[in-house]
Amino acid sequence: MELQAAGDLSKAESRLLHFINALAASLDPRGSHVHRTFQFLKSDISSVNVILLGAQAVMLAVIAKLEFEVCPRHRGTGASMKIKCIAGFAVITKQPDASASLYRDALGLPFKRQDSYLYVDKFAGSNHFGIWPLKMAAQSCFGQDEWPAHIPVPTATIEFELEDVAAVESAVQEMKSKGQDFIHEARTEPWGQTSARFMSPEGVLVGLSYAPWLHE
Repeated sequence: MELQAAGDLSKAESRLLHFINALAASLDPRGSHVHRTFQFLKSDISSVNVILLGAQAVMLAVIAKLEFEVCPRHRGTGASMKIKCIAGFAVITKQPDASASLYRDALGLPFKRQDSYLYVDKFAGSNHFGIWPLKMAAQSCFGQDEWPAHIPVPTATIEFELEDVAAVESAVQEMKSKGQDFIHEARTEPWGQTSARFMSPEGVLVGLSYAPWLHE
């Protein structure tokens, strides 16, 4: 969108107006930032005021463009992965009997059992809820019974579901390119779920998941 003056311009004003439009076009080719800023301009504004307002609009466009491209808080929508749903949530406990007493006996959740893992699948409001002994979590993540001392012990795990195995692998590479460290990359668990896991800043064990039974 080019800025237009309402009246006749001097040579100096014409050159300034040309410069403003050229700068706007180079910084904002589609005109999105500048257009929003120019919406309030009316045709009866004097040519000098239009030029001054135009210069101000271009500067606002520059600020908006730089803020969007540089400021980290605007990068959240840049991820190419497409999360389908929360595949599962489980508390991770050092005291599985006490946790089972709370969630199963006191709250009445209808758990099924797989070895020492208690879980509910396709529970209303969640695809999965479980009580995961820390020993089992350590086995799944590290192939050993003890959780490594140098990694904070998680008290919960949440898994984000992706569309297929390739999507999990791609998401891992995408996050690694942005500096994310993984406990382990994409691999298929004995129960058929493909997952990759990392620790969140608040100490939650986060999984990127593909669970085939959630797509049936």
